[in-house]
Amino acid sequence: MFKRGQITIFLVVGILILFITAGGYFLKNKLSVSNFEQESKMVEPLTFKTASLKIYADSCLKEAVLSSIQIVAAQGGYAYFYGETILRENIEIAYHLKNEKVIYPGNYFLENELSLLIKDAFGLCLNKISISPGTEIKTGEMKINLAINQKKIAVKIDYPITILQENKEITLENYQGEYDSNLGYLLKASSELVTILSSQKTIPLNTLSSYDLIIKVMPIGDKSIIYSLVDEQNIVDERNRVNRQPLVFNFAVGR
Repeated sequence: MFKRGQITIFLVVGILILFITAGGYFLKNKLSVSNFEQESKMVEPLTFKTASLKIYADSCLKEAVLSSIQIVAAQGGYAYFYGETILRENIEIAYHLKNEKVIYPGNYFLENELSLLIKDAFGLCLNKISISPGTEIKTGEMKINLAINQKKIAVKIDYPITILQENKEITLENYQGEYDSNLGYLLKASSELVTILSSQKTIPLNTLSSYDLIIKVMPIGDKSIIYSLVDEQNIVDERNRVNRQPLVFNFAVGR
């Protein structure tokens, strides 16, 4: 299992790459600082205007949220730590049912993990701000509020940043956004499927077809099965529909 410090290092060097195999389905997603560097052109060189810095911070938040959603969903509801996992294509996927015992991480746990990853990615992105020599940056404590709904995720971050330059001062503190994501729907679907599997070995076809999802089932040996809930309707980026990726939520059951 990846530890939090290890994943943070991957974020720093821009080599956190997801490879998810789900019944022949391949998804590749990268949370890379290079994306943040591309956005940072908006503030290079530092114009020392609140509007320019706010635009950059908003782009950081969006990149952090969307990339973090992909990672947490791919791993089955966690970012850094989880007790029971199975390794598949370099990804530690969480068990939601093991030895007939439901160990579904739960929405509260998932929200905490997603919040941690968003905070780390957002902070890394803001650290890419290019400043002039003699400029001082002071930061405070970062706090985050997260709400996962069926079709959207709302994020609000309080993180005071003060930039001092030639007797001038700019302070940014509040950042928020609402993003299209069906993560809430996938959480609900996975919980319902695990409940069924806790009392019977298979899921009826009519139940599987009742979800507006593509559901992949991949046996791993003779003791485990990985379920992948593929939401091809999910919009990862409204402005980049051509290159959007489906949202994939993986979970494992086994004995």
